[in-house]
Amino acid sequence: MNFRTELPPLKPSFSISHQDNFLFLGSCFTENIGKKMQAVKFNACINPLGITFNPISLHKHLGFSVEKAKNLAISQKDDIYFHSDIHSKFNSQSEESYREAIKTNAAVQTDQLTKSNIIFMTYGTAWVYEQLSDQEIVNNCHKLPAKNFTKKLLSVNEIVSSFKTCLEQLSKTYAKNFKFVFTLSPVRHLKDGWHENQLSKSTLLLAINSICEQFPNCYYFPAYEIMMDDLRDYRFYEADLIHPNKQAISYIWKVFQTSYFNEITFQLIGQIEKIHRSIEHRAFHEKSDAHQHFLKQLLKEAQSLSTAQKLDFQKEIQLIKHKLS
Repeated sequence: MNFRTELPPLKPSFSISHQDNFLFLGSCFTENIGKKMQAVKFNACINPLGITFNPISLHKHLGFSVEKAKNLAISQKDDIYFHSDIHSKFNSQSEESYREAIKTNAAVQTDQLTKSNIIFMTYGTAWVYEQLSDQEIVNNCHKLPAKNFTKKLLSVNEIVSSFKTCLEQLSKTYAKNFKFVFTLSPVRHLKDGWHENQLSKSTLLLAINSICEQFPNCYYFPAYEIMMDDLRDYRFYEADLIHPNKQAISYIWKVFQTSYFNEITFQLIGQIEKIHRSIEHRAFHEKSDAHQHFLKQLLKEAQSLSTAQKLDFQKEIQLIKHKLS
């Protein structure tokens, strides 16, 4: 007797290795899986301009450049500088420091896109807010009065058209073809309403499906379906009953690994995780000859793996050296 429905094994047309470079943009999957990737030494850059939830703002972020950052029309309210396309974590009381932070992070994204060949994009909601002053869709309302905005549900065509424009701009700027892996955030935006959330997720699924059908090198990873159909139980949610918990994230990460990693990548990740476990191990007698010998061997392993695979182990190497007497 079966008590759950497991998704069949995925068979993507490409695999991922440590030789690839990645940009993760969006919400939920981007933040959680992006950090998992970083932990096992993939060159993954996550939301350099902050979290985005709606597709239009995400596409704007992808097209953001240092030049745009320099000419940004910054707003001010209650001595705080901000911009509607940028996450509130950058807000500052100093216009100069605000501009500098945006320029710095725009440069980080540009550099990553120059190196990257795979972009992960997580759509969160199709509900957006338009500024009444210019009909521009905002990424963040920055607690401005509700009367300044109109709320609306994006159409499938609007999302697809926006992505097409973004794709053309990227191809022109970087003169290369990227692979795009789309995911849909399983986090429910219940503040919009239960039915409204379903309309939003349905719209995003249809838009992603249309994009993957129309454009080459566009793919879909079913994080949403794994959460909603495979796990399908509130024990896999945080206390708010909205966000996936650590157990759910680990399960989605496992499916992601088995989908995209080949045997060589799995072996390398195993070596990296072994070094991490060894560093975290707490010895009864850290100054004993036996443990000091263990640390010296561990240091050699980390240095050897770093050199052989061209991976950054500086943090691990420093931690090991700190434990050596």
